[in-house]
This record gives sequence, structure tokens and C-alpha cells, in this order.
Amino acid sequence: MLQYFVNFDYLAYVQGAPKSPENYLAAHRKSRDDRFKLYGKQPKIDDVKIMIAALESRSAFHSVLADELTRQGFDFEFDYTEGITIGEKREKMYKRCNTAYCIQLDDDDWISHDFGPRIYEALRAYHGVDCLVYNELVFMNDNSPTFTLWGLEFDIGRTQEGFYVYSPGPKMCIQTDIAQRIPFQYINKGEDMAFREAIKPFLKTQIRLPGWHITYEYTSKGTSTGSQEHQVNGK
Repeated sequence: MLQYFVNFDYLAYVQGAPKSPENYLAAHRKSRDDRFKLYGKQPKIDDVKIMIAALESRSAFHSVLADELTRQGFDFEFDYTEGITIGEKREKMYKRCNTAYCIQLDDDDWISHDFGPRIYEALRAYHGVDCLVYNELVFMNDNSPTFTLWGLEFDIGRTQEGFYVYSPGPKMCIQTDIAQRIPFQYINKGEDMAFREAIKPFLKTQIRLPGWHITYEYTSKGTSTGSQEHQVNGK
């Protein structure tokens, strides 16, 4: 299986081990440490900010993700505001973003070792593009990965090969001034789906990054982040 995912090195650390939040967290820590030794610190990416609607229960993983985002040159923010819906939180994050582009990761996502360099190179070559799109892997309860493709050529559905497809949403690298025009529904589930549908007419151009750059793992005993909450990423 791993031959498909060479840019997700940490997957090798959990092969053969029981799938548990603790093992996934340990794998991410090992990946973080090895990546620093192998690739070092990357150039700062001035035009992009990563913003993450976060839960305190996943803070152990967030410290690992923060280290990796820093190594890759990203400016980033975890928003732990309580008492509002995910939709409202996402909308407010976009509103206060002051960089040309914004990415909203989920707080239990992980990124490839070359996500930052790929973003950096693409924006140097194609600055002014409406969005950068890339692909995602989702692992559910030890099953084979679900391949998720994002792009303007898609709506929502599944290909004959079994890939899930979606139009660009908050996880993609979108021009901030375009994203700021789109209000979110103030709900906790499905807010990203509604956003995808609303923003699509405003996105005219895209550049696709090669490879798979976001991954998420779910087990019935908890998520990869060490949280014991039984929550699956909303798409």
C-alpha cells in the first residue's frame, strides 16, 4: 500500500501496529522529527495563511502539527473559540485573514512533507490564480484509503475508479478576497459543503499540485490526533 503514498512517510510508522489514537500520535511525532532531519526548514511562505478551527481535546496533536507547519514555512493560527458553530468560526477566520491566500485545514488533518514547497513554487509561478487544488487520502477503520480528488471540474460524486470528487472547499488554497465574499451557514456539519457550492461560480482558474498532500485517519476508538471523540471529517 505504501508505494502509493511516498509523501506520507509517517504511514510506515503505524504499519503492523494496532490502530489507536496513541499510535497515530506517536507516528506523527516520529514523522515530524524525521522530516526535520531529512528536509530541514523551508522558505517562509508570505502569501498564505493556514487557519484551523480547533478543539482543545486535540491539543497534543496540534503541537506536532504546529511544528511541521513552522518547518514548512507557513504562517498559521489555531482558533479555539467556544460557544459558536463551526460555520461561524470558519467565516470569522476568513474575515480576519490578511494574506493573499488562505487554507482552512481541519484540526485533525496531516500534511505531506512537501506541501509547503509545492504551494510556494506554484504561487511563484502562477500568482493571481484563484485557487490551488490538491488531493487527499482518508483512511477509515484500517480499510484501504479513500482517494479524494478536489477541483473545479468536479461537483460531488464518485468516479468509476472509486475516487471521491469534490469542488474546491476551505481545505484548498483559495484567494482570500474571494473566500471572504462567501457567507457560511452557522451550522456544525455540512458548512463546508454549502461553502463549496456557493464559492464555485466565483472561482475561474486553478492550478493542481501533483501528489497527495492532505491525509486523515479515523478509527472507531478515536481519531489520529489522540482525541477520544468519535468524529469523522465533514466533507
